Amino acid sequence: LPPHPPGGGGGSPSSPKAPAAPGGQEPGAPGVGSVQVQAAAEWLMDLKRPWAVGRKQARELGAELAEAVAETGWDLDASLALWLCRTEEGKKAPDNHRAVLRHRIEQLERRTSVFPTTRDDTAVASSAGGTPAWCGICNRGERPLSLMERLLDVGDDEQVRCPRCHPAALRTTPPAKKK
Repeated sequence: LPPHPPGGGGGSPSSPKAPAAPGGQEPGAPGVGSVQVQAAAEWLMDLKRPWAVGRKQARELGAELAEAVAETGWDLDASLALWLCRTEEGKKAPDNHRAVLRHRIEQLERRTSVFPTTRDDTAVASSAGGTPAWCGICNRGERPLSLMERLLDVGDDEQVRCPRCHPAALRTTPPAKKK
């Protein structure tokens, strides 16, 4: 074999590097480019406290989130923030928000399994972003400003999630049985 000059110039490299994918895509994250990773990192930094992350963790989690979003059909929008930053029913609020956020991103489910657009015979029309459209009945008949306000009064000071249009209620409530 001919001698190789220092630095590996002129011959074949001793440790081949993966070529850059077209469109600025990062190796190891098929279909996810640096633009998507940057957008995901910025989105993570814009979450509301205590869920927002700093720049270093945003860079680390941004690639994971961009890949998860591409594979599961989510958008970097309010419904994803609602899902990732939720307090699970029957559980106390997380103590370590960043660890919970990392775990939820790593285990992100398909969007359609979290926010279904139909249930049984009663299809709930979706608004932009795929969230169920407001039913017009809950929140005392006033259009809610957020998904979390889709509530029904059931007592003096008690409210429950609207079974017709609250995304979490649609996900957890079994379909009504026909008589």
